[in-house]
Amino acid sequence: MALENIFNVKGVSYSFLNRFPALENITFKINRGERIVILGANGSGKSSLLQILDGLVFPQKGEMRFMDHELSENTLKDEEFNRFFRKKVGLVFQNSDVQLFSSTVWDEIAFGPVQMDLSENEIQTRITELSELLDLKKLWDRAPYQLSEGEKKKVAIASTLAVNPDVLLLDEPTSGLDPRTQSALVEFLQILNSTGKTTIIATHDLNIAKMVSDKAIVLNESHKLEAEGSTGDILSDTDLLLNVNLIHKHIHSHDGVVHSHSHSHLSEHEHDHEPGPETS
Repeated sequence: MALENIFNVKGVSYSFLNRFPALENITFKINRGERIVILGANGSGKSSLLQILDGLVFPQKGEMRFMDHELSENTLKDEEFNRFFRKKVGLVFQNSDVQLFSSTVWDEIAFGPVQMDLSENEIQTRITELSELLDLKKLWDRAPYQLSEGEKKKVAIASTLAVNPDVLLLDEPTSGLDPRTQSALVEFLQILNSTGKTTIIATHDLNIAKMVSDKAIVLNESHKLEAEGSTGDILSDTDLLLNVNLIHKHIHSHDGVVHSHSHSHLSEHEHDHEPGPETS
């Protein structure tokens, strides 16, 4: 059975102010239900790519299609298509403060469903279910600015999921989170995908990439597509990871002999069970 295409990105280029390149000639496809990670060093264009997929900014060159519909500034001016697209796709920003604006956590999570004109009972149900899943009920009456970074992140995720999107985009979702919250978030993302959601996660954290994706799209520091393939194959390619600055080499000396080896930032625990890139 043929896979249903969600995003079709063809030759996309984007520059800030039409002067500062962020993405250069990017082409790839994403199918329904896939677990995708976008890998790249800081400044490689990961956030810009997510914002293009979310229809927040638009490429100066190339073509974007969503479920066989053109995705552009003009098509999103059509109220019917805009409503369709916004219901299908949700973005969780790296900086939760950019996303949170309501006076209470309850209002924050309710905002999307209210805009969709859902019934009060349906809104109540969605808020309650997400709050129980993400342990947010005790925060309902709190203002977002009063929350910790981890709590803000969970509220941002809940507010995005409250509209029940088919596709969830997450920009560095574990940034600023403590290890326990990171672990809970990874488990939650795995549950989401098991329900058929398409997840697209931008990160430079190779540990997270291994746990939340099956396929990787790699951007280099020239803002171009460096590689695309299974996450396992990508993470085992030491030369590739070095070239895109996702790992670095240690150089040291023993008894006057200089040695170098790759360092991938994978934890010792991960190395014990599933080795990262081999040392050279």
